[in-house]
Amino acid sequence: MIVLIQLFSISFKFIYKPFGGFNIPADKIILFHIGHIIINLVVLSFYFFILPRLFYGYFKEKERTVFREFVWIVLLVVLLILCHAGFNYVYEFHSIVSNSLLDSLYVNIGIGIFPIIIILLLAKIRQLKGNSLTDASQEATASFIEISSESGNEFMKIPLESIQYIKSSDNYSEVYFEEENTLKKKIFRISLTNLEKRVKSNFLFRIHRSYIINFLNVQSVIGNANKCEVLLKRIKVKIPVARSKRQEMLKKLKQLPVSFRI
Repeated sequence: MIVLIQLFSISFKFIYKPFGGFNIPADKIILFHIGHIIINLVVLSFYFFILPRLFYGYFKEKERTVFREFVWIVLLVVLLILCHAGFNYVYEFHSIVSNSLLDSLYVNIGIGIFPIIIILLLAKIRQLKGNSLTDASQEATASFIEISSESGNEFMKIPLESIQYIKSSDNYSEVYFEEENTLKKKIFRISLTNLEKRVKSNFLFRIHRSYIINFLNVQSVIGNANKCEVLLKRIKVKIPVARSKRQEMLKKLKQLPVSFRI
């Protein structure tokens, strides 16, 4: 983030020349620009690495709302304005750059408006993602899954985390689950397609025409796009992954609060 903001700032200055009207002497222009670059690096480093530790309770990642991100950015702009104005005064640029505080405000807001918008958007995305992960975590720890046959004569309510995988067997579905550290199987007279429509969960995903797996129990993803398998935890069973499902499966795995290896 520091590098990107600094590169944007330098590019903006050289393309739009916000200091072009300040008539800075040629022998001082290098000092002027290098000084402001160093100030940006120091202030941004302090902003990203020191302040979050000094005010961890207010700005810690899980509580970084969009409003707090806005306060965070206002503080950054104020720091930059004061430091740039102080630099102009110490090296007597204030005699060239009139109304140093106002000019610093104009320049920093002009240059910083796009990084500010991007930072706020990233904060909003992080907040939404955090909320979805929290909801998913609650589902993983507290949710029960109800599975029944087409007729409803066979029924089972089971903790989500107990389910390992579900396998198709003609017009039947075989549910493999753990109970008292033992892998068990229960057969239901329902096709895997219809069972998939009935059972809704972020963690149950059909990776093959014959298999639905539980993302909570994935240990690792093995192979490549041509031949891919999923290794399940504890029971050490390998489930084949259809080529058409591999990318979608990996995307969903990375979005959920689960640990796995590739």
